[in-house]
Amino acid sequence: MPSPDRKPRQVTPTELLDIREAEWRPRLESRSLVSETVLPQKHLDQAAVALGRVLTQALDRGREPRLLRWPACMAAVTAGIATARYSQGAFWPALWETARVPAARQDADTWGKAFLGALDRLGLDPFPDEHFPYVTPILMHAGIPTYCLGDVFTLLLERSVRTPGLDAPAFHHWAVSGRHRLNSLDVPARRFITEGGDYALEVVDRCLDLLDRLRDDPDADCRSVGLPPRFLAPAREALERAAASGTPVARPATGGPGGSRAPGPGCASTPTRTACTSRCPSSATATTTSCA
Repeated sequence: MPSPDRKPRQVTPTELLDIREAEWRPRLESRSLVSETVLPQKHLDQAAVALGRVLTQALDRGREPRLLRWPACMAAVTAGIATARYSQGAFWPALWETARVPAARQDADTWGKAFLGALDRLGLDPFPDEHFPYVTPILMHAGIPTYCLGDVFTLLLERSVRTPGLDAPAFHHWAVSGRHRLNSLDVPARRFITEGGDYALEVVDRCLDLLDRLRDDPDADCRSVGLPPRFLAPAREALERAAASGTPVARPATGGPGGSRAPGPGCASTPTRTACTSRCPSSATATTTSCA
């Protein structure tokens, strides 16, 4: 067994990207959205720096960056930064800062085209948008950015109070049945909920499950519902805000024992949940390396 004090193996940027590509590509090719595969943020940030160096050095030398040599890294890093660091309508500043790309080399067109090329090579949906050809697919593949989660949980709480037994399909039907029903949410969350397909339904259902569990046990965590840890604090804070404002947070009775919500698609007690467990976000570990 390696010593706990052993330092990470030093590798070059391209060596690190080769390692991550081999680890990540098989996992991404089996998904419909990049965000279905949750990777350690530390590893995503390391790969971002490596891609940033590849981009910067190529542009410094007047060459075409070969970012598509690592399609899984391009897709995972780009969507992962959007998931973790999108804020107030802005994505690119967080990407350049994480990847450590100097201002003179911050070429969104080059990076965006490489991201779309990566989606194509991985067989993932490009979500074409003539107005925002890069940001729209990036944010769709990011799922619900952490910045947006608080508003999502607040809206789910409001709807669950008004609709006893609310599940993901019922919430989605309500959301798409009126033009302005999701106006309290940032655009990435709106698009994910309305256009994210079955995976979006699974995520919403698990968010509802998490709220249910936190109502019963404030010490519950995300593992019990199969969500990444980043969902926990926004869910707790939404419940606290609702309680402080006098909004009911207890589950309305639905006629079942204890007034519990009926299992939706993806609940543990149904074959559907068993089937979707492998598709829902989960944490993962990988080889520890660092750029030299």
